[in-house]
Amino acid sequence: MIRRQATWSSVLLAVSFGGHAPAFSAPDVAKPVGATSPPITAYAPGLTSDTDLLLLPRARRPAARPVVTAATRVKARADAVADVFLNPALLRQALPALVRADVVDTRPGPRPDGWPDRLIAWEVEVPLFNLTGKAWLQQQADGAEFTLVEGAFAPGRIRLRVAPAPSSAADVNAGSNPATTTFSTLTC
Repeated sequence: MIRRQATWSSVLLAVSFGGHAPAFSAPDVAKPVGATSPPITAYAPGLTSDTDLLLLPRARRPAARPVVTAATRVKARADAVADVFLNPALLRQALPALVRADVVDTRPGPRPDGWPDRLIAWEVEVPLFNLTGKAWLQQQADGAEFTLVEGAFAPGRIRLRVAPAPSSAADVNAGSNPATTTFSTLTC
């Protein structure tokens, strides 16, 4: 009998909505989305194969763009998870609701040996209607970041961080401005 040991990966996804960003601007790397979030391993004790976490702001009326954290466990290598984040074709396979993720423009990325920045025209299928927009996909040292520049959720960001760990979690952090929260943002 051969026993195979699984490698667990951690993923952090941060989404921020609100504020104004010029069209097709580069992400502000001085303070990336999710930078103040707890380490990915902080959520591991609360996760099991059939349990996910959803953490909401403690304040009844939180400040604009509060962080909402959701965590789940994934069974994958960190490099494989990062490849999915950075490749629009793989991302469409991983997220069936993402019905379109087309590269419509490119520019040099932050690393000469890495992926170029790509402007992605995307469409997400939601019951009764679809959401569309454009986002710059940029490789980061620990994953990827989408800067939403047009359409649904713009301006905003989605930050995906990957960290290998022997037994940890996939974390999803989302920040939104409650003044602009709609049914569409609550269903995604």
